[in-house]
Amino acid sequence: MTTILARLPVIIGDKLEVPFFGVGRQYFVVEGTIPQGAVVINPNTLVKVQKSDISGERALRVSYEDIGGLDTELQKVREIIEFPTKYPELFKKLGIEAPNGVLLVGLSGVGKTLIARAIASEVKAHFIHVNGPEIMHKFYEESEAKLRHIFDEANANTPSIIFIDEIDAIAPKRTESIGNVEKRVVAQLLVLMDGLVDPALIRSGRFDYIVRFDAPEEEERLEIFRIHTKDTGIAISELKILARMSEGFVGSDIESVCRRAQLVAMQKYFFSGNRDAQVGEGPRIDMDDFKKALEEVKERINAGHRVGA
Repeated sequence: MTTILARLPVIIGDKLEVPFFGVGRQYFVVEGTIPQGAVVINPNTLVKVQKSDISGERALRVSYEDIGGLDTELQKVREIIEFPTKYPELFKKLGIEAPNGVLLVGLSGVGKTLIARAIASEVKAHFIHVNGPEIMHKFYEESEAKLRHIFDEANANTPSIIFIDEIDAIAPKRTESIGNVEKRVVAQLLVLMDGLVDPALIRSGRFDYIVRFDAPEEEERLEIFRIHTKDTGIAISELKILARMSEGFVGSDIESVCRRAQLVAMQKYFFSGNRDAQVGEGPRIDMDDFKKALEEVKERINAGHRVGA
């Protein structure tokens, strides 16, 4: 795990999503560090994993306060999912049925998963994050079995939200050339949804709504920067400059900028020749750190290495 997280700056309360080959994503919350304060994980860092009485997915709680620059999209998803779930009797009186599925469309990293997690936290739902490509399996009925297992888990932990990332990997358009595996998986998904992309999925009772996510505008980027820098002490005037310089960035890009700026500041602090670096106030992040981080993330985006979220 330390190799995967190498050079990642963390503080208590950080929520980490770690990919494991053959297993999928695992989720962790940083509960403590030695020394205290902001630290950088390296390949020799000892990581102690504590077993929780709830799954990693449910432990990774997100609140609406963690979401920035997505007010319109959040409101739409709340109206579609949260309100019918929290007030079923009211919707029943009005003769309105809660949708089985909502299709979230937008750039990778724009915040679709974040909103889904926040809604799940608000309605106290069991959250199941599924990576679409990981479902696909070459052996007969293996993919369908995985889907059935996911829906069985959801039925056993109602209310549940199943979030299928990159659903086009398992349900491509039927007008495109697809193999027998994809056809079987689409058929199984339709059956499970009826009891919960291909156009056959987008009909009443399956995916009733589509919510589109656009890249954030400057004011929305400023809000995202505010959320991720609330403990850094950086001035709002400097955040406005960063928001202006980060045109085309999505939420995960801005989060990467803030994490990278933290790492840049700590590198200066620990390698400044101060042998007592772990004592005292600790590193302070300045505008130069953020500008350097922003340029590095911009280079990564231009190289096609945007991180999804």
